[in-house]
Amino acid sequence: MNNQRRLVLSGLLCVLICDIGGVIGGVFRSPNSDDALFWRQQAESYLKRILQYEPNRRQGGAGVAQNVIIFVGDGMGIASLSTGRIYKGQLAGRSGEEEVLSFDHFENTGFSKTYNTDRQVPDSAGTATAMFTGVKTKYGFIGVDYSATATNEVAASVSNIMEWAQAAGKRTGIVTTTRVTHATPAATFAHSFDRNWECEAKIPANVRNKTKDIARQLVENAPGNKMNVIMGGGRSAFGAAIPEHLKTAFKFNGSMEKTCVREDGRNLVKDWLVSKNGSEAAYVWNTAELMNAEVDDLDYLMGLFADTHMSYERVRDTSEGGEPSLADMTEKAIRVLKRKHSNGYVLMVEGGRIDHAHHQNHARRPSEC
Repeated sequence: MNNQRRLVLSGLLCVLICDIGGVIGGVFRSPNSDDALFWRQQAESYLKRILQYEPNRRQGGAGVAQNVIIFVGDGMGIASLSTGRIYKGQLAGRSGEEEVLSFDHFENTGFSKTYNTDRQVPDSAGTATAMFTGVKTKYGFIGVDYSATATNEVAASVSNIMEWAQAAGKRTGIVTTTRVTHATPAATFAHSFDRNWECEAKIPANVRNKTKDIARQLVENAPGNKMNVIMGGGRSAFGAAIPEHLKTAFKFNGSMEKTCVREDGRNLVKDWLVSKNGSEAAYVWNTAELMNAEVDDLDYLMGLFADTHMSYERVRDTSEGGEPSLADMTEKAIRVLKRKHSNGYVLMVEGGRIDHAHHQNHARRPSEC
């Protein structure tokens, strides 16, 4: 009897495993066309439906914002939010679960489905493209739809919020604690088949003369070359590294993609400054230079404060020769963008090291970024 039961249980287990294996190993094709038209029609339909709700009708429907600031916490999912609340409360001597974060008080909140058209677990390139263009795309793609190849980025490109803002006469800018050529900020200005093509050294030799790296796109192409504020890390991709400025006092374990070091001899920061001839423009590379900049009179401000990503907030060099905080950069950015009698501005602000702290398995660091 026992042997028979074992055989039956073994058979059932085999059926269960085989069935699950069939699901996991299966290839499921998207029922959608996944092109820009599909995603934008879907969004328009959803917005129309939302605006029909009674509370929205009472408020007169959708207003038109003059100024827009998009705060992105890269990697800040539900678990990160819960951890942040608890950590904040415990730092104040409480248990933590009852703590409230600033945006918990917002009148309107929502959830987004973060996935790529070819992967259920997405990356920042595809998800940032979805945020800033309204078009979901493949893993690793920036500012292009699912049809992109290494040599047809222009044909596959999709317009983004910075282009729309500039067309409406608004000033624009980006602030991040990652490299400014990294996936999230890059989605506001670049069109790239591969998120790793931050500088020309990462582009395969056989297509290098058929595409532009992300740093060049920021300096040479719209909407990047029209942005009034560019601040973050990533000097190496621009050929503007400062080796003696490297800080090695604090090291983290865990995987992290390597910096793209420019090899063509170009200094794109100098090229950017030359292109702004006739305008009030400034380049800054440490806290003192940023804090002393006459930002109220500037048309354009570029600040690159690290050769690669900027430091985690907890270990940031807070001296005048070090890196400014995300709050300092944001405050200065708003002062550059805010002008009397203007049509307003659009600013993207990213706390990008949250994601990196998760990748490197640091429990408290994501809440401190």
